[in-house]
This record gives sequence, C-alpha cells and structure tokens, in this order.
Amino acid sequence: MTLSLPVQENEEVVVGVRPESITVTKSASRVTSNVFRGRVERVSFLGDFVSGEVSVGDQIFRVKMLPQDYVDAGDNVDVVLPPELCCNLSH
Repeated sequence: MTLSLPVQENEEVVVGVRPESITVTKSASRVTSNVFRGRVERVSFLGDFVSGEVSVGDQIFRVKMLPQDYVDAGDNVDVVLPPELCCNLSH
C-alpha cells in the first residue's frame, strides 16, 4: 500500500480514508497503486448518492458512490484508495 505520509518499512499502521474518497469500479486498469479486489456486499440508493459496503479480504469498507457508478450486491470490483486521501491513524 502506498501512503503520502512517511512510514517505516514493515511498520504496522491503521489507515483511514473517507467513504467518498474510495473509488469502486469494475476495472481499475489505469490505476497502479492501492488497488484491491473486493466484493460488493450491500448497496442502498439514497437519492444523490449510493451507500455501500465492499469486502476486501476480512475488511469491510463503507463507500459512498455517485449514482452513475452504481454496482450491484455480489459484484466483484476493484477498490481504489488514493494515497493522497489516506490518513495514518496510528500516531
């Protein structure tokens, strides 16, 4: 994983990222860092946005998507965490 903050090699960190900063797409072929394969567990259309949960391994990410980026529960997707929008919460 790439972060914009200094982290020592092999240092364990807790990473925070806002739900609206996470990109969920069926294919993130142009992105080279912080791309994880996941599965959409839940989606709820809430008017001007779609709220959802995506599992990546044993982690669940809460995401906030635009309606035009809608995916269905059960879809396999790429989850992108932009390094510049990730926070190191370990300190």
